[in-house]
Amino acid sequence: MTTASIIAGVDGSGRGRDALALARMLAELRGAQLIAASVYRRDDDRGARAAAESALAAAGGDGIELRAVSASSPARGLHELAEVTGAEFVVVGSTHRAGIGRVLPGGTGDRLLQESPCAVAVAPIGYADRTDGIVRVVAAGYDLSSESEAAVDLAAELARAAEGTLRLLSVDEPRAARSADVIAGAYAARPFEDGRERLRTRVMERRDALPAVLRADATILSGFPAPELLEEIDKGVDLVVLGSRGYGPLGRALVGSVSADVIRASPCPVVLVPRAAAREPRAAAATTRDNEGATA
Repeated sequence: MTTASIIAGVDGSGRGRDALALARMLAELRGAQLIAASVYRRDDDRGARAAAESALAAAGGDGIELRAVSASSPARGLHELAEVTGAEFVVVGSTHRAGIGRVLPGGTGDRLLQESPCAVAVAPIGYADRTDGIVRVVAAGYDLSSESEAAVDLAAELARAAEGTLRLLSVDEPRAARSADVIAGAYAARPFEDGRERLRTRVMERRDALPAVLRADATILSGFPAPELLEEIDKGVDLVVLGSRGYGPLGRALVGSVSADVIRASPCPVVLVPRAAAREPRAAAATTRDNEGATA
């Protein structure tokens, strides 16, 4: 069986350290190989490669695979390495323009979020210096779409591996705010008057189908999605998982406007998962919950 890999983009800066710290945490939770990658431009082979190798030397440690990658841009290099290795995550840090403890991906992260071949995780600025590496609460944005189903699935896996708890966050939006993005995508075609009750019913069903060990909680907010989600994330969430918007090729991460707003202002790391193709029926999860309850 091939070991999964997680790639951290490092460049010798603080954001590279933040990315490496988050990637290390994710690798431990997933039992994955950690790859520290530094990208140098093809048109500056000598100087840029030396800088990349210096960044890798600073990032080195037991169990970390080091890769110096030649590409036309850092985003392209990480993208290509993810495809070659079949990576589960690419992890990047935030630009220095972000406020302390906030996420702002910057050029490389922005380009990766446009069409990554795997999940993209973004670490807040200063994450390496303030994290204890422990994940207690994982949140997932849930709007009934297949993309948000994928987000809940991954969030549940991460929470379970961390022995933490899971929160489902859904937003019942004003009619004028509804769109095709990560939190709004499932609502555009349904009658407004039926939406609130349908949302509540489905969210609670999804919560109840999760394994009991996760102690899952569901919160249904009302308002515009990004501000409402960020307010909840500020209340002690350690990691938030969002689904890609419902456009673009299957198997790719593609950030939409709501997820972009959350990513850019979140106080904790954010993971954007690729578009889901087909998900397994949730009946299996319900069976797991019943079995665990019977044996607890």
